[in-house]
Order: sequence, then structure tokens, then C-alpha cells
Amino acid sequence: QGHQRDAAKYLAWRCGAYTTLNPLDKAITHVMFKVVARTQVQVSVPIDEDRVCFLDMSWLEACAQEGLRAREAFYPQQQVVYNPGCDEAYSRVLKHVPSSSSLAAAAAPPPQD
Repeated sequence: QGHQRDAAKYLAWRCGAYTTLNPLDKAITHVMFKVVARTQVQVSVPIDEDRVCFLDMSWLEACAQEGLRAREAFYPQQQVVYNPGCDEAYSRVLKHVPSSSSLAAAAAPPPQD
């Protein structure tokens, strides 16, 4: 998995894209897979509002080879189901996201002496 992730990062960067392991990043537009046909894969990236495409790596390879954005519709798409706790990256992000109570405490004015 690490080698595939490194290959995807290299191709994305070559195309001028940014990459992240934070599944809560609202800037995510594409998630790369080695698509498994007729199988739903659990993902921790929200799948709402058609904001994110879950595509085969061949799409990213074509973008890098052609030097422009290929049409997603011409490439295999992975069937996915949202499960926010399904991967290690999501767990790491949660450890760095303050809880709502700590956010409220941080926003509160300091006590008066």
C-alpha cells in the first residue's frame, strides 16, 4: 500500500495537484484506487454531494501522461460506502482535531482576576 500511495503522490504532484492523508480535508476532489469491480469499499472520506470522485489509478496516470485533466467518466470508478472509522489516517486526524468542548474553552475569554 505504501508503494501505491507514493506512486499516486508522485503522479498527482506531477500534474500540479496537492495530496493529503486527512480524510476531512474539504479540498479533496479525487481518491485513487486500484478499482475492484462489483465490490463496495469502505472509505473515511465523506461521499456527499458528488464532490469527490473515487477513481482507478489509470485516470491519474492518464492525466500525467497527457499533461491535462482526463474526463473521469471514461475511467473505472470504485463503489464506496462511507465509514468514518475505517482507516488509520482518519484515526490519526481525530487525535489532532480538538473536541468541541476544548474549542469552546479556547474561544472563551480569559478569567478576570
